[in-house]
This record gives sequence, C-alpha cells and structure tokens, in this order.
Amino acid sequence: MGREKGPGFTAMDRARQLGERKVFINLSRETIKQSPEYTDESLLTRDYEIGLHGHYNRKGYWIDELVNS
Repeated sequence: MGREKGPGFTAMDRARQLGERKVFINLSRETIKQSPEYTDESLLTRDYEIGLHGHYNRKGYWIDELVNS
C-alpha cells in the first residue's frame, strides 16, 4: 500500500481525490509491479532516484543540473 506514495504517483493521488477508479498510464502492469519498492519509511535518496529513473528508462531531472553547473 505504501508504494502509491512514491515519486511519480501524483496522478493516482489526484484521481483518488476526484473519485476516479482508473488511471491510464503508458506502462505495463508488470513494469509497475517490478518497480523499486517505496514505503513511508524509505528515504528518497539520489541512489533511489537513479534506480527508479533507470527502471522506467527515464532521464533524471538532475542530469540537466549537472550539465549546466
């Protein structure tokens, strides 16, 4: 249940606020099930972010910050 509070799940939170029961995303159910675990006790570290972005094959927001430094 704690997974829904992880980064990138704001669409689910918003849908819940609006009373929606479905959220459509361009990811397979299996990809989401195999994502790095997140709980309320988890620390949101750069290592976690790197793993999460890598799992979803996405560029991290910090990449542009490193280039512009």
